[in-house]
Order: sequence, then C-alpha cells, then structure tokens
Amino acid sequence: MEEDDDRYMQKMMKLFEAASNGASGDGLGHLTFYRLQFLKSTKTSLRCKLIIPDYLADDNGNWHVGAMATLVDSIGAITAFKFAANHLQATLDFNISYISTARIHEEVEIEANVIRGYKGKLTHVLVEVRRAVNGELIALGKQWMNSTRNLSKL
Repeated sequence: MEEDDDRYMQKMMKLFEAASNGASGDGLGHLTFYRLQFLKSTKTSLRCKLIIPDYLADDNGNWHVGAMATLVDSIGAITAFKFAANHLQATLDFNISYISTARIHEEVEIEANVIRGYKGKLTHVLVEVRRAVNGELIALGKQWMNSTRNLSKL
C-alpha cells in the first residue's frame, strides 16, 4: 500500500509541475499553477514562488482573490496529504484572511506548514502568502483537513 501511496504522490507532483509549466491542466487550477515554482518540500512543509501573471488579475490589476484562494487551498491540501502518510484529505474548514493586495507581475512566496496533526485523523495547515521582495504578509490561510480513510467514523 505504501508503494501505491508513493506512486500517487509522485504522480500528483508531476501533474502540478506539468500544470505549472503549461504542459497540462485546464480551468482555474491550471491557470493558478501555471509557472508556479516548487522551492522546498518536507513532510510537514511546502514552499513555492509565483510571479503573478496578467490573466490572474482582477479589474484593478491586483491578484484576483479567487485565484489566490485556489492556490492557498491546493498548497495546503498537498502539505496535509504528505503529512498524513499520503492519504487523501477532505477539507473540513477553510479560512483565508486577506491582509494586503498583490499586483500582477509581482513575485510572491507561498509557504505551508502543518501546525498540528492528530493521530492521523485531523491535520491543521497554515498557509502564508508573502511578497518575495520584503516578506510582507499578503494572505493567511488556515485549513483543517481529515483523512478520508477516517470519514466513515465521523
């Protein structure tokens, strides 16, 4: 089973990398991940960066909050998946606070960290979006996830 989980994680990361390079994907997910660069990955964290493209802009030339939320949710889910021994996770609660705006062509860094894990059932992930140039916080996402292997027990 563990070998299957490792293969699934490798396949998932390849899909995200392909979407970030524009080689595959469709819809908002593809647009959000296009040119996303993964910088560092551990069992409890994931760090990446993105130069915000034109097509993710709102009417004011800022990074569209829906696209930002999609990215925060997905990065949090990947981090929870890795922490929970490569078991799929279902989001129980997702909260995002927008502290500032980011302009198109601005470089941002996204870092997700597992804050708490409870006996393989619940995982709490904190995702921070910061300006690459000065570290200013742009958005803060908090996500509680439950392993799908435990959903029948809820």
